[in-house]
Amino acid sequence: MSKTRSLANYYPSRKSLSTSASKSSDYHRFLECNKQSFTPPANCGFWPSVSARPSSELTWIYPSSKGFRKYQFTICRTCIFSNTLVCLPTGLGKTFIAVTVLYNFYRWFNDGLAFFLAPTKPLVDQQYNSFVEIIAEFEQKHLRQLTGKQNKEERRRLYGTAKVLFMTPQTLANDLKNGLVDKTKVTCVVFDEAHRATGNYAYCAVIKELLSARTGFRVLALSATPGSQVRSVQEIITNLCISKIEARGEDDADVKPYTHCKNVEIVRLPKTSEIYRLEELMVSAIAIPQGQLQKLRLLPFSRGSRPLNKMAVLDGQEKLKRTSGSFEGVHGKGGLMMAYSNFSSLLSLLGGLSMLLTHGVESLKSFCDKFSEGAKTKKGRLPIIKSKEYKELTRYLNESSRKRVNHPKLEKMKELLTIFFRQEEHKDSQAIVFTLFVSSAQEICKYLEDGPLITPKVFIGQANGFTQKDQLRIINSFKEHAFNTLVATCIGEEGLDIGYVDLIVSYDCTGSPVRMIQRFGRTGRRQEGKVVLLLCEDEEKKYNKMQRVSKDIYKILKKSCDASTQRTFSFYDLNPRMIREGIDPTCVYAASKEDLKNDKPSSRKSKAKSVPPSLKTLAISEEAIEEKKETGEDSLSEILEEAWDLIELDKRDLPREDSFTSELISQAAELIAEPKQGAESDKKLKLYT
Repeated sequence: MSKTRSLANYYPSRKSLSTSASKSSDYHRFLECNKQSFTPPANCGFWPSVSARPSSELTWIYPSSKGFRKYQFTICRTCIFSNTLVCLPTGLGKTFIAVTVLYNFYRWFNDGLAFFLAPTKPLVDQQYNSFVEIIAEFEQKHLRQLTGKQNKEERRRLYGTAKVLFMTPQTLANDLKNGLVDKTKVTCVVFDEAHRATGNYAYCAVIKELLSARTGFRVLALSATPGSQVRSVQEIITNLCISKIEARGEDDADVKPYTHCKNVEIVRLPKTSEIYRLEELMVSAIAIPQGQLQKLRLLPFSRGSRPLNKMAVLDGQEKLKRTSGSFEGVHGKGGLMMAYSNFSSLLSLLGGLSMLLTHGVESLKSFCDKFSEGAKTKKGRLPIIKSKEYKELTRYLNESSRKRVNHPKLEKMKELLTIFFRQEEHKDSQAIVFTLFVSSAQEICKYLEDGPLITPKVFIGQANGFTQKDQLRIINSFKEHAFNTLVATCIGEEGLDIGYVDLIVSYDCTGSPVRMIQRFGRTGRRQEGKVVLLLCEDEEKKYNKMQRVSKDIYKILKKSCDASTQRTFSFYDLNPRMIREGIDPTCVYAASKEDLKNDKPSSRKSKAKSVPPSLKTLAISEEAIEEKKETGEDSLSEILEEAWDLIELDKRDLPREDSFTSELISQAAELIAEPKQGAESDKKLKLYT
């Protein structure tokens, strides 16, 4: 038997690393990244009120259950030590980063509480399942989902027994305010879909409550795109106490190997004669409240009969709010209320016009039915409802609906989907159609049901009659290929793991970079994907503007990752270090479920036990060494040099007081670095193992 064979026998690799060459490669890439110098920031804020476990704070764990990606490792390391906003396109592992950070704070702080917050219950459920999948053998009593449906006493009990909790922000904000949660024990909070952290959203309330405790806690914010303007991104940074940004795009060098091409096709569609006629009638109806406001000098006059854009109307409404006192003095309280009512009606009608142009007859009919119904409580609409212009609009609209006049997008979409599913390579594929409005989604689904190859299902939010169980049932059915086309509103854009799809049809253009990026990110995860945008004449300008804004904000975010060149944003300057000064945790690559199982935190009262690392962490198995030797790929000295690197990692992972094990490691390291033949070397090797 060769000497190489003998070494392999004495130094077996970890089971998970020896099963495939790719995992061995992952481990070596981890070693290279872990060698790079990194200095954790000094503490600038409050220290946590709960103490870190001395036996755990020397290391932080990087799970290998999803393989090793350099950009994920780098981002995780930043998030461990700083309040970080992570901007990654959909499907590139934001959840893995969050789970890694949460798990390490669970390890470090025995009495601490860590939270994963998500805006919807289905998303909370999904992230909970992701945690269980990534972190194996987790003690279930320490991991819980909470909802507002559980009574207060039950939630109070769970806050006392669980360590990592998954919930919506509204529930946590209320429980913090009402004293059900001990604020001082919170050590880490993950905010999923962080672009929502604006205004009075519950994310902001959670941060406000935690800051009042004046103790340190880590913040991790996740978003594909946090905003379309610098001020909107700054608002999120301020509201969530962000100290650093980590942003990556699909074209970045360290991300590109994990993405697939997305072929984007733009289909431009002209208006039909019926759409033109309905547009004219809508403009006539819009002219009623707009004209009233122009006479009062609250809105500028527009050229011809064209309605003003939405921003001009909002500016006028803001002007009325600022001058409401003087306006009421001239026109009376009745005049002020009528002006507000006209602004409300005008904004609604402008939304109806947009629905007509982008979604068609049925969407406008649904809008007009609700607008007319609203006149029962909003008396300011009555003059519009009773006008001859509005009556003619509803007459022609009902006639067009009876004739089944469709928007040209419907026919084109059906044609595209039929061609797609007819192709042999796509007979088992799936597609998602995104649209803004529930009425449009229902119309699309009804229209597609007639096709022989297309099996559609509607996927909408709970506000429209869907329960959480309905949503989960449809998602699971789609993953199981029970149907091939999901017609979704915004609920399908945000975060939910809907599975792998090969075709995205964007029925409309939102104008929001956040939402369009989320839509596009639903394909191209496993293989090359295709995105089709159906645009009418008025939408193309909106799409082009969205593209420019998206590129500009991405450049700013990337530049902000480097503190030396960042001048755009104002960051939170009280970032807590969380781990004691002088302790810089070393990263350990947990290469199997068994590794994480053995890493369970012990009781605070129990004496910390040092588990001597062994050369079982060696990523070179007996078979791998033999294969390299036979193929001549690496010389024996090169193989042993790799082994030396792994031993060095083991030495760094040792508890500092374990000098005996360190000595054994050093002896084994010397032996491997200068292997000798004979019984003496075998004896030393056996002594170590």
